[in-house]
Amino acid sequence: MTELGFALLALLAVGGSVAFVVRPLTRRRGSPGLLWEARNGVVAEEKASLLEALRQLEFDFQLGSLSAEDYHQLEAGLRRRALAALQAEDLQLEELDGAIEQAVEAERARRRRSPGTPERPSGGPVCPRCGWPTMGTERFCPSCGLALARRQPGGRQAMPTARQTVSVHVAPAGRRTASAQRATEEAVSSRTLAPWLWAAAGVAVLLVLGVVWVVMRAPSRAAQAPIATVQASHSHTVAFSPRREELVFLGTHNGLLASIDGGRTWGPQPLAGDVMAITHHPQRPLEVYVTGHNVFARSEDGGRTWGPFSGDLPGLDIHAFAWSPEEPDRAYAFAVGFGLYRSDDAGAHWERLSEQMPEDATGLAAGRNGYAALYLSTLSQGVLASEDGRSWRPANGFLNGALPTLRVMAVAFDPNSGETYTSSGGQTYSGTLYAGTDRGLFKSVDAAGSWSRLSLETDVAALAVHPADSRVLLVVDSRGRVFRSEDRGLTWPGD
Repeated sequence: MTELGFALLALLAVGGSVAFVVRPLTRRRGSPGLLWEARNGVVAEEKASLLEALRQLEFDFQLGSLSAEDYHQLEAGLRRRALAALQAEDLQLEELDGAIEQAVEAERARRRRSPGTPERPSGGPVCPRCGWPTMGTERFCPSCGLALARRQPGGRQAMPTARQTVSVHVAPAGRRTASAQRATEEAVSSRTLAPWLWAAAGVAVLLVLGVVWVVMRAPSRAAQAPIATVQASHSHTVAFSPRREELVFLGTHNGLLASIDGGRTWGPQPLAGDVMAITHHPQRPLEVYVTGHNVFARSEDGGRTWGPFSGDLPGLDIHAFAWSPEEPDRAYAFAVGFGLYRSDDAGAHWERLSEQMPEDATGLAAGRNGYAALYLSTLSQGVLASEDGRSWRPANGFLNGALPTLRVMAVAFDPNSGETYTSSGGQTYSGTLYAGTDRGLFKSVDAAGSWSRLSLETDVAALAVHPADSRVLLVVDSRGRVFRSEDRGLTWPGD
């Protein structure tokens, strides 16, 4: 939705600028000068306030201060205000046109009735456009301003010059047709059109420059830079330590790596194998669990030493592993060839929940009870959701809230994000779900009902949310580049 906010800002600015410049050209009558300028200034202020409101709304939504439903409602309200402003502008212009026409007619009538106006001879020459009697010596008609042919000595008339236009329609003396009135108004308009065009062009340029400044000041999607590059083959999973703020573990095809400075430098750990998942016990942060291809190990000292651990699982090819955020000793494990298992005693004993699971699963995240409790990322079906682990449904969103790809490499749920969403049926969701895809990073606040794109655009291989600070996200892409955000994915500035 980030592109939508910037696109809407640009559309409003360019549309307003074009309308501002084109409007004087399309009007049928002359501009009313300062009165039109004053009223148009009110409309311009309204447009500027709408642009600022839309920019602030988009910024708040990206910061996570607004739910998706509130964001869409507020955005719809601003659009309605913009439409009402444009309609009010058209109505004001129509009223001003009518007032101008009445003022012009009143001035002409006053001139005809003025006692100081010299009498015009009857039966003499008349203006070929409006029929106003002339003396025969004027260069221009005193009524409509038309260039007249001057009478030469001897009774002949001089031919109009190339810049003079004489209408072939002659109205009866003293009468003015509707076409003559329009011609008069056009003549008046032509005298004031050029200054207004210059003023309109200047305001349009200022509007465009203002929008460019706002967009440049807003967080740029292209402003992303890695903080490091890991020299390892196939990164699969990354996890923050809940005990040490800057301790991070990375699972690769060739074993386990660790960083003690938040992902900027990495070193090998004494654990070999193809690591697919790294998790910490929710209540015992020193307990670290690592699973993968024929890998299931546990550390009870924060990752210094490791030992084997599997309970009574039928196999050790564990592609996905997750702990429940609400049940401390409840764990879920996906064993390739056997299905999804659940343990309620911290992994000592396991119960199979579902045998029919996609073999290309890449990650597992446990949400809150009461709605989708489990989310599974896959390479061919996108994100799948389940309330009980036994039946699964697609959770890739729909319409403009859908994921643009079904190749999802990682999924993570943050129960402490503070983001909430209330559905139309009154059900309230809390927490944020993230999905790393080959098209970038996405998030959902409505239990995977809809997805919004974050600013990081890369082929995501692994992602993690800091358990103690929801603002901190870490992503490793398919090329080993490490990206870090400290504002919930709004920016990825690098070092």
